[in-house]
Amino acid sequence: MSGSAPLGIRTVLHPVSDLATAKAVYAALLGVPPRTDEPYYVGFEAGGQHIGLLPAGGPQGLTAPLAHWHVPDIEAAVAAVTAAGATVKEPVHDVGGGRLVATLVDPDGNLLGLLQEPAGGPRSRAERRRDTERRLAEDVDLWLASASPDGAPYLVPLSFDWDGEALLLATVADGPTGRNLAAGGTARLALGHTRDVTVVEGTVEVLAMDALRQERGDRFAARTGFDPRGLGTAYHWFLVTPRLVQAWREADELAGRELMRDGRWLD
Repeated sequence: MSGSAPLGIRTVLHPVSDLATAKAVYAALLGVPPRTDEPYYVGFEAGGQHIGLLPAGGPQGLTAPLAHWHVPDIEAAVAAVTAAGATVKEPVHDVGGGRLVATLVDPDGNLLGLLQEPAGGPRSRAERRRDTERRLAEDVDLWLASASPDGAPYLVPLSFDWDGEALLLATVADGPTGRNLAAGGTARLALGHTRDVTVVEGTVEVLAMDALRQERGDRFAARTGFDPRGLGTAYHWFLVTPRLVQAWREADELAGRELMRDGRWLD
């Protein structure tokens, strides 16, 4: 299936019997309000995924969650998968805005969803900034790269909270990351998957646990599900203020990927 290899599962639809209750449950789980909120469909965007709620299973009559594999060429994907033994339940059709979907059934009766996003070319800088700010506000995990004074690199996943100006992180004060950040004063962060990348470089401010406002610490704990305050191991807070922000998806977005330079958003 070369040329139509999937980009990953990015959309999952859930049939629900009580839309209001399900909406409350998934809002609590994902930590964000719904992006789409209609009597016939509620959709959330979180962690690079779209989660949809369909009353009574929607027009498809779903009785179980349906995962959609995002593909660059849905017709080619359907052809390859059916040639391998799957059957078509719903042929390729447009669900609005040029977004194409299809539903197949594998030889064991499992449903396979395919989705092709509309072809729109590279995003504008304004669109990338909007998507980046949304990701910073809604995601809770990232990769952080740092280096020791002698140049030894270190990469670690961490949870974070963004307040519109700085990213708040917490890690063990005497661990490799904590030492590197305190010594170097800079960090490089990455959010998203490899086909939808956000990279942030920023300056680092180190704070003792009791030096941060309680409400900010409470917000971090509520969003990330982790509260480093009061643990037996000594943690520090790390505030990363962005100086450089880049965002791109495919090769056609490499040009113009810089959104912030020297701490200022570019026009």
